[in-house]
Amino acid sequence: MKGNTETGRQNRTNVHLCHLRAEHARKCGQPMNAVQLASEALRVAPYHLGLLETLAKSQWQVGQHRNLLGTLDRLITINPYEVGYHALKGAAYQCLSRFKEAMESYLRAKEMPEAAFALAELQEWQAYVMAEMVREDPVLRARYHRDAAAACSSVGFAFVTTEYTANQPRINPSSAVVTARPS
Repeated sequence: MKGNTETGRQNRTNVHLCHLRAEHARKCGQPMNAVQLASEALRVAPYHLGLLETLAKSQWQVGQHRNLLGTLDRLITINPYEVGYHALKGAAYQCLSRFKEAMESYLRAKEMPEAAFALAELQEWQAYVMAEMVREDPVLRARYHRDAAAACSSVGFAFVTTEYTANQPRINPSSAVVTARPS
């Protein structure tokens, strides 16, 4: 019994030390090293909040956006109310050209000034792209005037409204934006 207690204590100490080493590597400009150290330690403690946060920051720094999404999913499972996780997830989706998911993540984090700015910028870009497509394509233009949501969907876009009240979406075609879905 004493051996199990010692082993558990030793594992916690090792995880803590790995976390410190990973965070130090990240802060010293060695994010790839931080990713490796944090990933190894997470095999022992898969839901260690500090390690997951260090891993997420490091993955962002080295551009591992696909892996970052999985790390952020784990962080959001632990604390779904941390708006920073949703903002970073929006940025990762945007880097992967997954604009619909980026919009959804930014909307969850819109009380953060950075996320609100990113959301507004993404909405502006998407509105411009759709307006250009509608202007250039008479068939799409006719579809859009008949049913904007269906027209957006027909070209691989998702119709999203920018107005939300009481956390419920409300369609307002005059202020609607579209988000691109990867093909």
